[in-house]
Amino acid sequence: MQRDAVLALTQTLKARAPTLLVEIETNGTIAPSDALIANVDLFVVSPKLVHSGNDAARALNEDSLSAFASLETAHFKFVCQDESDVEAAARLARHFAIAPTRVSIMPEGVTPAALNARTGALIDAIAEHGFSYSDRLHIRLFGQQRGI
Repeated sequence: MQRDAVLALTQTLKARAPTLLVEIETNGTIAPSDALIANVDLFVVSPKLVHSGNDAARALNEDSLSAFASLETAHFKFVCQDESDVEAAARLARHFAIAPTRVSIMPEGVTPAALNARTGALIDAIAEHGFSYSDRLHIRLFGQQRGI
C-alpha cells in the first residue's frame, strides 16, 4: 500500500462523495493507520499462503494481520489450491480470532477448468469450517484477458 497516496485518495473521495463506499484489497502486510481506517468502509485482506511462493515471514506479518483482524470492517480472502490451504486459512483465522463469517476462500486458477477442479477439491473443507466461497467470475467470463 502506498500509504500517503492511498490515504489522500480516500480522503478526497469521501470529501467529494460522503456516501461513497470505499473498499481496499490488501495482502495485509502493512497495518492501516487510524486515518485510513476512518476513510475505508471495507478492507479485503488477502494474505498470501505458502503456495504463493512469498516468504511467509513477510507475507504473514503478525502485527499487521492482528490489526486487521481487530477491525469489524475487515474481511479475509484466501486463495487456495487444495484442502491444506483451507486448513492453513483456518489456522490463521483461529490464531487471529477471525470469525468464519469474515473468511472467504477463492480457488486458484486461470481457466474455468482449473477453477472447476479446484472448487470440487475445496468445497467440503470450506463448508466444514463455515467459510464462504468466492469464485473468480472474471476468469469464467473472460479468461485471462486484460483490459476488459
